[in-house]
Amino acid sequence: MFFLARTLKDGVSLKNIESLMHVEKDVFDQSIVYQFYNERERNNDLFQQLNMAEGIYDPLIEYIKIIGNQQLPEIHRWLLFSIYQYLTLLCFNNMKAKHLFMQYIPDILVHLNKKVGASSFLYEVCINNKILVNNEELVSMIFEKALTSMTELEREEVEHGIVSIAMKEDHTVNYGFEKSRILHSLRGLLIFNDEGHKRNQQILLNKLSDNKYRRLVHV
Repeated sequence: MFFLARTLKDGVSLKNIESLMHVEKDVFDQSIVYQFYNERERNNDLFQQLNMAEGIYDPLIEYIKIIGNQQLPEIHRWLLFSIYQYLTLLCFNNMKAKHLFMQYIPDILVHLNKKVGASSFLYEVCINNKILVNNEELVSMIFEKALTSMTELEREEVEHGIVSIAMKEDHTVNYGFEKSRILHSLRGLLIFNDEGHKRNQQILLNKLSDNKYRRLVHV
């Protein structure tokens, strides 16, 4: 998955395949920040189209559906992390892929709080996707699940803090980064063509007025 994901970036040389296939174990660490791509990178449209034609994403989506919202053993978290990196770069600046993956959004929303990169994938599917941005039902679902995921991470953060104090050891995880990534993924629904989407902005404001999300607003 990591090798295939790396080939989806423009300018990547395939001459040294071994280096592209090498993966540092640290990238799976829950307490560090790992970005799938940056704003200076460009997509490799040819490799994206080849991967789409091969249908490599089909069994990966099925795996995501099977895992669902269950507890993740470490090996499954690593697999999901790799899958979401691949899917994110598959639809990076590729509108055809964005439209295809829209139908699977309900399946990936349950992983927003699992620290596996689902928020990066969600953002890439949403950004500049006119069909999705104007789908009020789907937009409302994404907002609701994203806010719920952030409140769940808030709860986990408090629990890990209590454990750290009790055991006098650091059991904290980078929850702040995960929450910020979820929040950033919503940007794709609030802005279209560099202009604010008023209806979606109002939908989010209405949801944030709910008392159960009050702490998120203050934080």
